[in-house]
Amino acid sequence: MIRHLALASVLAIGSSVFLAPTAKAQDASTNVPFYGTVEEYCNFDYTYYGYLAPDANPATELSSTNPGGYPGYTYLTCNGAAQVEATTVSKTSGPALAPFESTAVLNDDDEVIVFDDPVDMELIEVDLTVSEGGDLLTPGDYEFEVTVTATVL
Repeated sequence: MIRHLALASVLAIGSSVFLAPTAKAQDASTNVPFYGTVEEYCNFDYTYYGYLAPDANPATELSSTNPGGYPGYTYLTCNGAAQVEATTVSKTSGPALAPFESTAVLNDDDEVIVFDDPVDMELIEVDLTVSEGGDLLTPGDYEFEVTVTATVL
């Protein structure tokens, strides 16, 4: 009987080791934050030159709107609202013009264009007229540049 009791005790102790509840590790979670910034930008692509034609012979003005002239073009991409304007006209080569008068307009008659929404490859047409205050222009080849500026709003 002591033998049966000893065997029962061994079995009880052994089974309690295998049947004892196991401790489970607690699950854990956390949030890992990420930050990023998309800067507002505007970019001009695919800029094409215009051609200035004389108003008469002899000429008092050169203009992209005169017969035979054509506007310059550029394409604008902005990821937000923007304002576009022709800010400066520079003579880069040709006979002296002192002082010269110039008018640069965008998209036929706008001095300033405002885009309230993003634009992707928006065509901007640039016209230019140059004169020497009504005086006759000296014969020669003239070159000008119009600076077109896009400002993020």
